[in-house]
Amino acid sequence: VNILEYRPWIGFEAGTWLGGLTGDQRPFDKDSLIYDSEQIKQAIEIIGVVNVSLQVRTLTETKLSK
Repeated sequence: VNILEYRPWIGFEAGTWLGGLTGDQRPFDKDSLIYDSEQIKQAIEIIGVVNVSLQVRTLTETKLSK
């Protein structure tokens, strides 16, 4: 379980237009959850259906949670 303090202003730098360039986001890494791995040095073939599951929960009250 990873916990991150809610800061609603983080992420606005990415903009609202899909497909646009976001610029350097490194200054905001300290306020984000970052998952990195070693560089993959050889090609990987993924065969079959890829399935990803993500569960997110907030303790912050929002208009959607009322």
